[in-house]
Amino acid sequence: MRVYDKYFMRIGNRASLSLTVVGDNRNIFISAIGAGGGSGVLFNFSLGAENDMVEIVQKSVEQMK
Repeated sequence: MRVYDKYFMRIGNRASLSLTVVGDNRNIFISAIGAGGGSGVLFNFSLGAENDMVEIVQKSVEQMK
């Protein structure tokens, strides 16, 4: 299990990616969960950065096929 965090200072938003890889000799299970948001109560919304982080994992796995 790994957790990655990215902070965007200019707009005060953050994105994180929780990545879990479990496998045996025949099967590999990969879970990539993205989360994100802004600062404060009024501006706690996502601009899509967490989806971008999950897509990086998805594209990497597809290249390995």
